Amino acid sequence: MKPEKPAVSEDLLEACLRLRALASASEPSDDCDDDIKQVIKAEIAFADRAIARAQTRIQPMSGAEIRIVIAEACGWLKLDKPKRLNVGFEGWANCFWQSPQQRGSSLAEKDPPDYPNDLNAIHEAEKQLTEEQLVWYGRKLCDVVCPTSTLRGDAGYWVVQAKANMATARQRCEAFIKTACPEKWKE
Repeated sequence: MKPEKPAVSEDLLEACLRLRALASASEPSDDCDDDIKQVIKAEIAFADRAIARAQTRIQPMSGAEIRIVIAEACGWLKLDKPKRLNVGFEGWANCFWQSPQQRGSSLAEKDPPDYPNDLNAIHEAEKQLTEEQLVWYGRKLCDVVCPTSTLRGDAGYWVVQAKANMATARQRCEAFIKTACPEKWKE
């Protein structure tokens, strides 16, 4: 049985509604630069998503779900019965995985890398992103580590960047999935 989803505080909902009101107050006029229009529209969309999340109960993806989604995005294959198993791994029953490097061989692993708990593993996954995806990944990571930053200007930018540099493996996983396969991310 899954645990009951935690209730979201009224304070968080109020903060989200205020964020939406602020974003709406600065809606672009027809004479605005197209880049500014895109930024304002993105901030309004972010506020709308925050409100939707705050109005529902949130059940984040489990570590196992994150691990599977990222492994598949990085080319790992789930196998029914491998011919030979590398030793030294404690893993999930009735499930074996083959890394992209093992493709074509008879080797398999019991588990894909532990992305949500291992910075080295998620770093290897990050290397799979294209340059275009890296741009979006950077933005998503900043949103994950500092979703409600009120700092503006250079100081705010550098604070958010510093927090992104210190992101946990799980935060990086969330940004990775939202970038590489956003349809699989569950709030």
